[in-house]
Amino acid sequence: MIIFKPGSIAGGASSYVYEISKWVDMPVYRLYADRSDDEKVNLVEFGEKPKIPIVGRQIFDDFLDRLEYAFWRPPEEPNIVISSGLVTKSVQHHPHQTRIHLAHGFHRGAFGLPPRDNYSNNTILKRLQQTNRLWLRQSEQRNIDHMDVVVANSEFTADMLQHYLGTEIDHVIYPPVPVSEYYDDRPSEEDFYLFLGRVAPVKGVREIVEAFRELDEQLIIAGDGPLRTELEKKSTSNVKFCGYVDD
Repeated sequence: MIIFKPGSIAGGASSYVYEISKWVDMPVYRLYADRSDDEKVNLVEFGEKPKIPIVGRQIFDDFLDRLEYAFWRPPEEPNIVISSGLVTKSVQHHPHQTRIHLAHGFHRGAFGLPPRDNYSNNTILKRLQQTNRLWLRQSEQRNIDHMDVVVANSEFTADMLQHYLGTEIDHVIYPPVPVSEYYDDRPSEEDFYLFLGRVAPVKGVREIVEAFRELDEQLIIAGDGPLRTELEKKSTSNVKFCGYVDD
């Protein structure tokens, strides 16, 4: 079985996990799951999404998700439990089960790395945020030690995990992208730079757009995400947003 916690917007991590689930023929367990467009993926839903005010959700949503996963026990029947996603490491598997974790990254904000939320101006909320981040840092380091096998999705991810969590990576399995299908050797009518991915802080797209303020070259951004509206308003004329682009 596979335990998965996707991001707020479906992206490469979802495709990565769903392709692996089809490859190994395992169901994917998700907290309050959205349905997959791929009928070949067997999604199993558990838990109920907490209903909390917007301010509280921004501060504690990840913490509450971790609690949901931490106190949910997987079925005993599978001999292998695969987890993927930041909060799924907190799931406690049974002693007889072999645990494999597919690592796309770790909670960067807990270690003071960008992107991270700004602290609240309210002193009490600020202390709660700081306490939460410290707990997240300790949780990241403690939970990864319970894994029998750790698989990273890139050499960069493997290096980051080893540096910040002290984790030895057993294997690197790259995302299942058929790159040959996207190769095009036709000459382009014009030169340009391409950003292809989720338009979110963790992807560094804000910094890329800012850098092109000082350049004459054209930048094309193909993808959607929470930063798109903000960046479209701030970008210069040499930056073009295409939105979501399918295969």
